[in-house]
This record gives sequence, structure tokens and C-alpha cells, in this order.
Amino acid sequence: MNKKKYQKLLWGTGFVIIVLILTLFVMSQTYIQNLVYHERLSQMEEVTHQMFHSLEDLIDNHWDEVNVQCNYLYYTPLETDTDLYRYLKKLSELSNYHEKQIELIAVDAAGRYYTEYGHTGLLREMNYLENAPQRVSYVSNSLTVDDSRMVFLEQLSTPITLQSGEKEITLRYFGISQSMTQLNDYFRCDAYENNNSVYVLDNNGFKLFNANDTELLKGHNVYTVLSQMSYLHGSSFAAAKERLARTGSCYSNAVLDGTEYFYALKQMENARWTLAFLVPAEDTYGLRWFTPNGEIDLCGHATMAAAYVVASCLDAGKTDIAFSTRSGRLTAINKEGVFYIELPAFGLTPVSAPASIVKAIGVEPVETFMGRDMLCVLPSAEDVKAVSPDLNEIASYDGLLFHITAKGKDCDCVSRTFAPKCGVPEDAVCGSGHCHIVPYWSEKLQKEELTARQASPRGGTLHCRYSNNKVILGGRCVLFSEAVIYL
Repeated sequence: MNKKKYQKLLWGTGFVIIVLILTLFVMSQTYIQNLVYHERLSQMEEVTHQMFHSLEDLIDNHWDEVNVQCNYLYYTPLETDTDLYRYLKKLSELSNYHEKQIELIAVDAAGRYYTEYGHTGLLREMNYLENAPQRVSYVSNSLTVDDSRMVFLEQLSTPITLQSGEKEITLRYFGISQSMTQLNDYFRCDAYENNNSVYVLDNNGFKLFNANDTELLKGHNVYTVLSQMSYLHGSSFAAAKERLARTGSCYSNAVLDGTEYFYALKQMENARWTLAFLVPAEDTYGLRWFTPNGEIDLCGHATMAAAYVVASCLDAGKTDIAFSTRSGRLTAINKEGVFYIELPAFGLTPVSAPASIVKAIGVEPVETFMGRDMLCVLPSAEDVKAVSPDLNEIASYDGLLFHITAKGKDCDCVSRTFAPKCGVPEDAVCGSGHCHIVPYWSEKLQKEELTARQASPRGGTLHCRYSNNKVILGGRCVLFSEAVIYL
């Protein structure tokens, strides 16, 4: 082979190798992006599922209340409209409806509605009653007050006729209305630091109510805005609408005015509403934690491990990392290989130690507290290290995990954590446990900065800071193993 051919072969081989490397890099980046995308959709589904489920439970309770009141109405001697007004006022007072911003309403055959304040006008939403449904619910811009209200009406099985002066009125529907502002607590979302919008829509996508002060979508029709967005990952608004019609819910993401959003649409099963949940696609990763016995709401060392994986593999060199979790938005900072995670502190309430505590751990606690977990303060660090617990006994105590702690000698505090309810006899180094331990010792020692030692057989040292009801934990991570999953 002459020199020129050899050089061409080398150049050709090198080019092929470069192309292969670039191809593999692009494929890996695409795979990671798709993985993150589907994880974020899954996390949104998890967050919104509970929100929607809670609201449906509330609506069911309202329907139960309407049914009860309809039954009461049949057995109440009413002859005139004045009797009706008095009855509604008395019932409202007895049921404390005013405090809940609930109003009882009756509707006659002509579509006029009546409240405790008297005949108040013609029902504007008569179209909902055109086919004489047994039940109907909708959102009204106003009834008797200037705000949006949810309305629940049930058709009376036997119409009730009342005298109104020289005329007769025939009541066909009876029910309740309530201010939509009462739902705001159901729509708050700590997982996104409440930086989200929740809209109640009619069947055509028009806004009936904005659940909070965050207005992410401008315009009266949400469907129109969503249809004008630029969709990612091969999705489209048409596909989202088709899935909504077919399954009652859908999840997607798109870009509007340079900002990426994730959104969910949900048709309520027991009301003629559609809910729209919208959140900006911040540079966050969805994160969930599982023990051998199920999912939990917070895990510190797993959060630190996840931050390490993000900074080392998914987004190499990233220093500021954020996670969306069941405990809200958690942040991690990578400072030259030392990871600092910010976790919410658990409030501690003094309680009496269980009667069997000495049997369980062999020593009487100095103090006992309850947060998410039980925390027992022991007389000395030696007592903490010497404990050989009765795990069956500990599993019977209140709280999810069980922690013991004492003042340290060469550190500020020592501790151990046992989690038999989670299928973990002893946690080697427990981050969420220090969300109980650090606030206690910070107040006890009057220090913001603490060095904590987990005195498990494997052991670990944590650099801790407590400030503004947040616990900052710092430590190094070591890669234990890695694997490749072939799909």
C-alpha cells in the first residue's frame, strides 16, 4: 500500500470514528432528554392526580349534601314563598353555611331562582336544564354576589308548589352554590412552589375561574392559547384533545413566547367542568423515593445521590440542581465535589416516651419528640452507640422512622436511625432524620452550623446548617456501581 492510499485510509477511518462518536453522543443526549421529559410528565401526573382526586371527593360531598337537603325539603311544611325564604335562612344558620360561603337555592319551572334573601332573578344558565337532567353542576359568574360560584342542582322527584301572592310557583330543582374561592386550598401545589395556574373551564375551553393569583395564560379561552403553542417531543394539541376526550385526562408540554410549559387537562367525573393545570418547565428534575415497603415523602441521602448522578452523568458539570418532589422543590449545590442539599425541617412536638421504650432500646430517653418520625434524646453518645433495638417493638410506635440522638464528644451530636416500617432495620446515614435532629440541636446548642455523626455500623459524618426552617446537609458522594439497560 502506497503512502497516499494509507493516508486516505487513515483519514477515512478517523472520519467514520468521529461520525460514530457524534452519532452516539446525539443518541445519548436524545435518550436522556426523552427520559427527563417522560419523568417530568409522570411527576406532573402524580402531583395533579391527588389534587383532582381531592376535588372530586369535595364535589361528591356537595352532592351528598344536596341530596340530604332535598329529602328535608319534602318533609317541611311549606305553603308560600315566604315560608321558603324563612326555611332557607334558618337552615343556613343551623348549618353554618355563611361561614363556608354556601348558599341554598331553589329553582322553579320558569328558571327563576330563590334564596333566603327572596326571589332574586332569572337563572342565566338555563341551557344546562334544557333536557331536564336529574343532576347538573356548573360554574356561574354570579348568582347573588359578584364572584364565581359553583352550582349543584338536583331535580326534585316531586315538584313542590307554593303560593306567591295570587300566583303559584312550582319548584323543580333544589341545591347549593358556593364561592369558587373556597377551592383555592385544593389547587395550591407545593411541588412547584405554587408557581402554577389552575383554571376551571367550560366544555369549550373558556375560563370560568382562575384558582390563584398566578396568571400564566393570557386570554379568555385556554384551548385557543394551547392550540397556538409550539409542541415538543412529537406531541400536538390535537393529540392532547383526542386523549382528553377518550380517557378524561391528558398531559403534554409546549412552548409559548419562548417559555416551555407542562400542562394537564382533566374532565371532572361528577361535574361539568374541565380543569387545566399549567406550570413552567423549570430546569428541574422529578424525584421520588421508595423503600422496600413503599414510597415515602422525603429521603436525604437519596436526594444527594440523585444530585451526584445529575452533575456527573445527566448534566456534567452542573452546579445548581433542583428537584420537584412530594416535599416541594428541593435544591442541591455542587461545590467542587461536595454536595449541599436543602431540605425542609420537621416541626417537633414534645411527647411522652412509649411505656415500652426501655424494653425497646435499653435506656430511658431524656426527652421525646414527634415530627414525621419519633425522636428520642438519650443521656450520652455511648448510650446511642450501645443500643441494640427491639425492631418489632419500635415498629409499633407512632411516626414513620425512629431516631435516637445525644450530644457528641468530638462532634456536635450523634444519632442512629431505625426504619422497620420501611423494611430497613437501620439506615446507615439518614438525611430526613437530620431534618428532625438538626433543628433540635441547633436550638439546644444555639448554633447554626453543626457537625453530626451517624453512629451506625457503617457510619457517616454530615456537615449541617439550620436556617429559616431549612436544613442544609453537605457531604461527598462515591460512585458504587453503574449499569446499562438495553431496551
